[in-house]
Amino acid sequence: MLTGAGAGKVLISDANGNASWINPPNGVISPWLVEDENIVTDPDYKNVGIGTEQPKKKLDIHHTDTPGGISLTQMLQDNANGSELSFNKNSNEGIAPQCSMGHGYFEGRSSFFIWSCLDKKGEGKTEFYIDLNNGMTGIGTEWPDATLEVAGDMKVKDKLGIGCTPPSDEIYKVFVEGGIEARKIRVTAKDYPDFCFNEEYPLMPLRDLKKFISLNKHLPGVPTAREVEDNKGIEIGEMQTILLKKVEEQTLYILDLQKQIEELKAQVGSLTEK
Repeated sequence: MLTGAGAGKVLISDANGNASWINPPNGVISPWLVEDENIVTDPDYKNVGIGTEQPKKKLDIHHTDTPGGISLTQMLQDNANGSELSFNKNSNEGIAPQCSMGHGYFEGRSSFFIWSCLDKKGEGKTEFYIDLNNGMTGIGTEWPDATLEVAGDMKVKDKLGIGCTPPSDEIYKVFVEGGIEARKIRVTAKDYPDFCFNEEYPLMPLRDLKKFISLNKHLPGVPTAREVEDNKGIEIGEMQTILLKKVEEQTLYILDLQKQIEELKAQVGSLTEK
């Protein structure tokens, strides 16, 4: 009894079902909680503690068991149920579940799940799901088909390593040990080399180009094999721009040679007519 003339007393019953109020016996420290089992309430009976005499929350559990904690056991044997813990919110429409987490057993598959935005009918969205049969994890989806399946966008704040541990690097964010296969890859590039077709573009004369190659053993403006090795690879976007520039320069050389051929043909034709 919490208030009134019987405040502080406990209700007991004999073998015949006759009830009476008595003062708490030794070992009982609240109207209904036994000290030996280490279950107590705070002085205002607002919080309940298990393993602690000073509960700070509505339910405060302290333990030293290995393992320990809270156990929920589903006793039905129909293999189509589970146990869950719901977090609810009171609103103008009444108390409605906001999210739930727990264990389910459906279609022969055991799982751990987190649901969100559940309505009064229990319908909602799967936010997190682990198939306990194979360890596959789904975010935003049920029945994942991979070790991790994300239904939606994924943002990695720092670095991502696939098949490797991301090295210390301030520029690159994704590292792959192995190959990459894709249907499309887009690389954003600046200074696209269409400027080669400007009339004032300083195209290197072929004789100078030949001399440069003889001395340096590579095309001008193209990284050397040593530079690629020292830099541990090439920048795809930058290299594509360099190669396109060389193609455009090569096109200019071909057009110039074609012009010279046509001029020679004209000269030969004029000499033949004579």
